[in-house]
Amino acid sequence: MAEKGNGQSRAEEFVQLFTSLERAIRADYNLNDGITTPLRWLVRNHDEFAKYKRDINQIIDIRNMLQHSPKYDDEYVVEPSEEMLDTLKKISDKVLHPPRVIDAATPISRLCWRSMDDLVRPALIEMRDRGYTFVPILDNGVVVGLFSENSLLSYLIDEEAVGIEASTRFSDISQVLALEGRVCEFFAFAGRNMLLIDVDNRFEKARASGRCLGMVFVTQSGNPKEPLLGVLTEWDVDRTF
Repeated sequence: MAEKGNGQSRAEEFVQLFTSLERAIRADYNLNDGITTPLRWLVRNHDEFAKYKRDINQIIDIRNMLQHSPKYDDEYVVEPSEEMLDTLKKISDKVLHPPRVIDAATPISRLCWRSMDDLVRPALIEMRDRGYTFVPILDNGVVVGLFSENSLLSYLIDEEAVGIEASTRFSDISQVLALEGRVCEFFAFAGRNMLLIDVDNRFEKARASGRCLGMVFVTQSGNPKEPLLGVLTEWDVDRTF
C-alpha cells in the first residue's frame, strides 16, 4: 500500500478528503439528513458540477468500497489511483474555494480601451488587427461607454455615413456608446469577489429571457462609478468552469 510523505496511504487520504468534502457540502448548503449523498445532490442541483458526474459517481463507488470492506492488518485492501485522488482534490477545491469573478475576468491591463478624447480610427485598426470586438470607453478609469461592432453599425446607419473620418473622436459618436438603451444587448457590473457562479446565473437568466448579456464589467464592489478592473464574457465563465 503506497504511503504519502506524511505516512498516510492514498486510501486513507481519499476517505478523509471525501468525508471532509461531504461535511462541507452539508454545512454550506444546509442539507438535512435526508440527503444521504451530498456529492450526488451537488451534481443534480448545480450545473457547474454536472460535467463531473461520471467522476463523482466513481469517487462515491470507491469511497463505499473502502468504507465497507474489511481491513487487513488495519490497512485498506484496495487503493484509489493517484489520478482519482487528484480528481477528488480538484472537485474538493472547487467546492471549498469556488472561483470568484476576478479569477475569470480579463484584466484591464490586457484590454484595449479608450477615452472620449481619443480618435476612433486607430481603435478600429487595433480591433481589426487583434481581433477585438469591443473597446470600453473610460474616464479616469470609470466606464462611461462601450464601442463595439454594433456601435459602429448604428452610427453609420443613423448618420447615413459611409465611413469614419480620420478626425472623428469618440466624443463625436457618444450617442452610440451609451451602455443603456441598446437594442441587441445589455451590460452589467459585478464586484471582484462575487462568486463566479452568480454571474453565470445572470448569463443563463438573460438567455432564458431572450436577451443578450453582452458583458459584465468588474469593479471593486460592483459599483459602476468605481474604476474598471476587468471584463467578463460568457466565454470566460464557461472556460473557467
